Amino acid sequence: MFLALGIFAVLGYLLGSVNFAVLVAKKHGVDILKAGSGNPGATNVKRVLGKGPGNLVFALDALKGFVGTGLPYLFLKVDLGLPAADAQVLFLAGVAGFVGTLLGHCFSCFLGFKGGKGVASTIGGLLVLLPIPIVIGAAIWGLVFALSRYVSLASIALGVSLPLSCWLLPLATSLKFGPAEFWFAAALAAFNVWTHRSNLGRLLAGTENRFEKKACPFRNDRPSHHRHRYPRPRHRRPRRLEAPHGEADRPRVAPRREARPPPRGGARPEEEARGQGAFR
Repeated sequence: MFLALGIFAVLGYLLGSVNFAVLVAKKHGVDILKAGSGNPGATNVKRVLGKGPGNLVFALDALKGFVGTGLPYLFLKVDLGLPAADAQVLFLAGVAGFVGTLLGHCFSCFLGFKGGKGVASTIGGLLVLLPIPIVIGAAIWGLVFALSRYVSLASIALGVSLPLSCWLLPLATSLKFGPAEFWFAAALAAFNVWTHRSNLGRLLAGTENRFEKKACPFRNDRPSHHRHRYPRPRHRRPRRLEAPHGEADRPRVAPRREARPPPRGGARPEEEARGQGAFR
């Protein structure tokens, strides 16, 4: 049994060491280890490259945690001679795969034992081990992020909510969680807080990066007190010169005036007066 748990942990570690943030950023011509905060995770990719690449990395990391944790559930029912009907054995095997995947993500052997925070991989793995508590934790994550705009604070709140859910849900519902589930969730929460220790320091110092929406200066939904600073460009039609009535064939450029002697008799002819005043 311990040999099987070790095999699942090693497989999970090798799978978790594949860092999708580095791969996706490299495809876009960016070294994510030197850009932004330098953290090879979905949050830094989203901050540097935008929502599309960031959400892709988050989904791939969650899938990595789901697969690394779910592999023992698949193989124990096929081989290795372990009692597949025993829920505790299945849970321990899933925990071994989950821990290996999480350690591989945070301390990747391909990146000099560096890695991300492991939030997305944690969510993917807990969908196999603790589906109800992680759904509650995801809702708490969304609420905290919407109120504070801090990803790190929302991630810490998600981790702390896991042991609380395993403790409070059996008191209010018919769900049952054994001691193994509770202490596993508590250890996971402590590990989550430890991986965010640098973010906690920046939060206390007030220097943590916050996601803010950048408004375009030419959009209608910009604040009203900025509209006078960024006026909307107006495209005006050029004024069209029109010749007086009956003279459409005359040139549009005013004729050059030449010095002429005044006509005899003190009055100009009608044609000359009309020609001089056509384009005044």
